[in-house]
Amino acid sequence: MKTYEIINEYSKKKELAYILYYKKSDTYIIEINRECDENDLPLLLSEFYRKGVYTLSPEWSKRFIETRIIPRDRQNLSDILDRYNLKEYNTSKLLELSKGRCAQDECAIQLNPKCPDWLTERQKDNIREAVILPNDVVILECENNKYLFVENKSLNNKKIDIIPGGYGISINGSLNIMKDDLFKDAIEYELTPEDIRLFNEETIVSTSDAAKMLNCSRQYVNALVNANKLNVYKKFDNVQIFLRSDIIKLLW
Repeated sequence: MKTYEIINEYSKKKELAYILYYKKSDTYIIEINRECDENDLPLLLSEFYRKGVYTLSPEWSKRFIETRIIPRDRQNLSDILDRYNLKEYNTSKLLELSKGRCAQDECAIQLNPKCPDWLTERQKDNIREAVILPNDVVILECENNKYLFVENKSLNNKKIDIIPGGYGISINGSLNIMKDDLFKDAIEYELTPEDIRLFNEETIVSTSDAAKMLNCSRQYVNALVNANKLNVYKKFDNVQIFLRSDIIKLLW
């Protein structure tokens, strides 16, 4: 993951917002600092800030990035890419080269690998796992080990995935629901033994399952374990069990 900081070069204000880029999935998430002045923000971000929305969806985050770099349909795009030794159109590379400057404001974007405390704190309730239970209730497991339940009748027979970073869920790979909207709809729910069994079945995977998810060999999975890039949840004789959430993070 790459982390970019949005600053205002005119007012010298920093930490206005952060852009998180998950390279493998080509996903952007923008987190706006609640303590910043909306007048220092780029126009698009200030509109979200005014509405009390501080985390932008992947769609809106990508749209913001595209307004800060050379457009894909630029007539002399190939010449520009050649000038910067780029073999193909790459949003993150172009963002770093241009520093995301725009004629409409005084903001710039710079690479900053260190996340501020306010962002780290906000990520503590990001979603680690999501499983649809038989009665149209989704159980959400958060990074702070809390569990929330959301009822949604439209999720029957649908496939849900975690948005990179755990910022929400994606339904059938097309509709994204951010965590703040999910948490607003949280309900009281009493788990049944069948619910617990289903949750465990969905969230615990074998070496073979992990290899399928990562599209790799079992040997490569073992190599990840040996390199401390993947934790073994349980081991029985020669059988290794992993948390699905740990495998998913490797795909981000």
